[in-house]
Amino acid sequence: MKDMIEGDEEKLEEVVVDVPKKSKIAHLKHRTKFHISNLLRTKKRKIIAAVVGFILILVILFAIPFTRYGILGLVVKKDVTITIVDSKTKQPVSNALVKIGSVSKQTDKDGVVKLSAVPVGQGGVEVTKQYYQTYDHSYTVPVLFNPESPKYEIVATGRQVTVNVVDKITGGTLADVVIASSQTKATTNADGTTALILSPKDEIQKAILTKSGYNTQNVDVKVTQGAVNNYTLTPAGSIYYLSKATGTINVMKSNLDGTNPVVFAAGTGQEDDNNTSLLSARDWQYSALTATRENNQEGLYLVDSAKGDLSVIDQGDASFTAIGWSGHNFIYTVYRNGGNYWDDKKQALKSFNADTRKITTIDETSGSGTTSYNALYQYFGSVYILENEIVYLKGWGHGYYSDLGPDQATLLISANPGTGSKKTVKSFSADLSVQAKLYEPQSIYLRVQSGSDPATFYEYEGGAVKTVTDTNDSKFNESYTTFLVSPSGNKTLWYEPRDGKNTIFIGDQNGANAKTIATLSDYTPYGWFGQNDEYILLSKNGSELYIASASGNITSPLKVTDYHKSRTYPGYGYGYGGL
Repeated sequence: MKDMIEGDEEKLEEVVVDVPKKSKIAHLKHRTKFHISNLLRTKKRKIIAAVVGFILILVILFAIPFTRYGILGLVVKKDVTITIVDSKTKQPVSNALVKIGSVSKQTDKDGVVKLSAVPVGQGGVEVTKQYYQTYDHSYTVPVLFNPESPKYEIVATGRQVTVNVVDKITGGTLADVVIASSQTKATTNADGTTALILSPKDEIQKAILTKSGYNTQNVDVKVTQGAVNNYTLTPAGSIYYLSKATGTINVMKSNLDGTNPVVFAAGTGQEDDNNTSLLSARDWQYSALTATRENNQEGLYLVDSAKGDLSVIDQGDASFTAIGWSGHNFIYTVYRNGGNYWDDKKQALKSFNADTRKITTIDETSGSGTTSYNALYQYFGSVYILENEIVYLKGWGHGYYSDLGPDQATLLISANPGTGSKKTVKSFSADLSVQAKLYEPQSIYLRVQSGSDPATFYEYEGGAVKTVTDTNDSKFNESYTTFLVSPSGNKTLWYEPRDGKNTIFIGDQNGANAKTIATLSDYTPYGWFGQNDEYILLSKNGSELYIASASGNITSPLKVTDYHKSRTYPGYGYGYGGL
C-alpha cells in the first residue's frame, strides 16, 4: 500500500501540475487582480496618512504665531499707512523714516507714510528722525483683516521752529517745499507751513529751500523759542531785456524777481537807439536782437537761453525790420542797400527757424526799368502774424512815365511761417489803394479805394476775405489795441485807456470773454511768462518792468527791473517786448 502510495506521488504531482490552460489563466488573473487591489489599498492608505500628517503639521505650525506668520509672510503682504506727529505740538512730522521689518519710507508733508507690500505677522514699527527720540512700537499686520492705520507721537529733542513759504510773485502758499538744515529736513504742507526741529545750540542756522519749478534759495533760520520764519520763493526762469545803464545797450538776463541780473551780451557801442530792439518768443527760449553791432552794419542776432549764447541770424549791407515770432520762427524783412529801388529781389520776406538755424525766403519783390521815370517795382505792405500764419500785402509802385497793367496786381497773401509755402487770398487791381489793419487777434480789416470814390471794406478771417458793411473810414482808422497771446495760445492780454489811466483785460484766444484785472492803472501790458500762463508782465512809464499773477486782480505787481526801449511794434502779439 505504501509502495502504491509512494509510487502514485508522481502521478498526483502530475495531476496538480497538469491543470488545463484556461484554468491557469483564470487563476493568474485572479491572483493579479488580488495583488493590484492590495497594492492600491496600501498606497491609498499611505497617501491618506501623508495628507493627514501634513495637515497635522500645518495645524501645529499655525498654532504657533511665530511660525504661522513666518509662513504666510512669504506670500501674503499688505499695505500699511501710518501717521507721525510731534508729541508736543501734535503737528505732522515730515521726512521721518518709518520702518517695519525690511520695508521703510519717509513720511510726506502731512506726516503720512504708506508702506507697500509689508509681510503679515507680528513685528515692530521704528520711527527715526534727526533731533527726535527713536520710537519703537509693536505692530501686527493681520492675515484676514485690513491693517490698522495708527498715529504715533514722537518726542523732539531739539528746538521746534515754524516755517512758512509763499510764492514771491503771487503771494500764494507753496506746498512741497523742502527745507534742509544740519542733516534734518522738513516739507511744507498745503498751507505752505512745516515745523523744523533743529539743535538749540545756535540761534541762527543756515538752511536751503528747494521746490521743483522754483529757484533754490539759501536762508537763515531763527532757532529761538516760538520763532516763526517766513520765506518767499521765486519761480524758475529768466527774463531778457535791454539796458543802457552802462552807457551802451546791453542784453541783460535776470530772475523773474529781478535778482541776479547779468550782462548776457555786452553792447559794442555801435548800437543805435532807433534801430535796436529785442523781441522774445512766447516761451522765452529764444529772443531776436535787431542791432548794429559791428562794421556799422545792421544785423539780426539770436539770443539762445538754453545754450546761453548770441549768434548771427542774418546780417550784411541791408536794413532789417523785425516782424516778430511765430512759434520758434522769427519773421523779418530785408531791404538790400545799393543798386536801384526797382531792382529784382530788392526786398525779401524771410523766416528763421531758431531750432534748426535755417533761413527760409518766403517771398521777394521784383521790378523793372532803366530809370526812376519808367520803373515798375514791388513792395511789401503790412505784414501780420496770426495763429500759424503770416498775412501780408504785396503791391506795386511805378515811375512818372510808366503805367501799371493787369499783371501788376496788389495781392493779399497768406504764408506758412515754417515752410514758406504761400497762396494768394485775394487780388486787387494795381490802380486801387489797398490798406490793411489788424483789429482782432485773428482778423484784419482791408480798406480798398479807387481815386476819390468811397472806400470799400473787407475782412480777412479764417483764411477767407468777405465784404463788410459795418465798417467805415472812422472805424477803420481807430487805434486798435494789441492783443498779447499767452504761451499756451488760449488767452490774450490787452488794455484800453480810460479816464487818463489804463484798464487791463485778460480774454480768450480771440480777445473775447474779457475779465478786468486792473482799473485806473499806470501799467500797460508787456507780455506773459509760464507754460501754463501763470504770470503776466507789465510796463510802467515805458521803462519799468513788473510781473504779477495772471489769476487775479492786480494790486501791487513785483518790480523786475528798469529797461531800455526805443522801438515799439503795435499789432504784434505773438511775442513779447514789442510794447
